[in-house]
Amino acid sequence: MIGIDITLKALGVLIIKFEVFAFIMILILFIREITPLIFSRKNKTKDENHWVLLSSLLSALTVCVFHFMTSEVRDFTFSFEMEKMQLRKLFYLSMFMMEFAFVIVLFLVHKIKSCQFYFVAHFCFMTSSIMCLIQLIQLYLRGFLDLSFFVPYYKLTVVSINLLVLVVISIYPLYFLYQLLKTSYLFYKK
Repeated sequence: MIGIDITLKALGVLIIKFEVFAFIMILILFIREITPLIFSRKNKTKDENHWVLLSSLLSALTVCVFHFMTSEVRDFTFSFEMEKMQLRKLFYLSMFMMEFAFVIVLFLVHKIKSCQFYFVAHFCFMTSSIMCLIQLIQLYLRGFLDLSFFVPYYKLTVVSINLLVLVVISIYPLYFLYQLLKTSYLFYKK
């Protein structure tokens, strides 16, 4: 069980690094398109691709920020000297609150920019809602009843959801990069 825990923790750190990489890729690939979308008071563009881009950017930024914040909150929570059951309650409650805050912030950043939820934002919203439910189940089972049968499922679900979010966040920049390479290949082939 310890080997699996170390593997899942290492995978979690790797996922965060790749999420940051995906966010940076979005910024680099679309810097010309993103700047007017973010900094203009009124978005004049009606092109749906620009809205999909903005929604993907807002989702990727929110995911990156909240994964770092959640890691810090987790480490801070574990630093407390408390009785085991109280620490469990605090930990799972704080993880639930961070996930719930993520859902609210994701909604608010889209609302502030008057941007609809597109596929990436929908996916992040739904998986985070599932994560909130998983956190509450774990809080009840581990924090109040001291039952540990759900722990392996909990850990696997958290890592799986984070991995799926990484894949979904990476789809848009990878597809654009593929199209760019395909276009340049056809251009140089002539």
